[in-house]
Amino acid sequence: MKKIILQTSLTLFLFGILFFYPQQLNAKTIITEKDGCFYEIKVKIVFDFQYQLSQSETEKILTDWRKAMSGVWNGVFGSTILNDQCFVYYDFELVEMGKGKICNDYPEFHCISVIDDQFNSRNHLADATIVKANSFQNSWGEWTNQIEPLIAAHEVGHMMGLSDEYEYKIAGQEKDLVNLNYRKIGPQSIMAQTWGEVAAFKEHSLRILKLANIDIN
Repeated sequence: MKKIILQTSLTLFLFGILFFYPQQLNAKTIITEKDGCFYEIKVKIVFDFQYQLSQSETEKILTDWRKAMSGVWNGVFGSTILNDQCFVYYDFELVEMGKGKICNDYPEFHCISVIDDQFNSRNHLADATIVKANSFQNSWGEWTNQIEPLIAAHEVGHMMGLSDEYEYKIAGQEKDLVNLNYRKIGPQSIMAQTWGEVAAFKEHSLRILKLANIDIN
């Protein structure tokens, strides 16, 4: 009898969460396991442009950012994992926020403001909060329209749970970036730098899966 009551209480509790907090239960970064050890990681982002742009200008910015994201994350270094037997495909959906809309109107999307300035309010080119895939959490941030597409590819890594792989070393008036995942040959990690030859690696895909409680080893 107690078991039935507990199960009923749990069901009502979960229903209450779904009813009162529907936005918190819509995953913005979703990992789906397909047949044959194939994983699709889908990231959905809505952009709130804080300045006037033509439709063609907006589409070009979003297209350039999407191409950079897909090019980096679906590259040969990161899309094949576990001894070339498992595969990951990254799918990025980028949309412009509609007129008169707010972030809460897009419960299935991460929400990023885009401003017409050299730096954002934190004196960065762009930033995004770190959230894990399948966590039903929303990442938010503020980007400038000055960013290179590779910066967008870096920031989207945070929306899949990854942290920065660099730090700043300050000596007097000098501020130098230190790559914490430096590689002697080949491309550098996209989470460590956003210029030159960069890539997402197998370790990144495995970490994203592990953070979402998916262990394929």
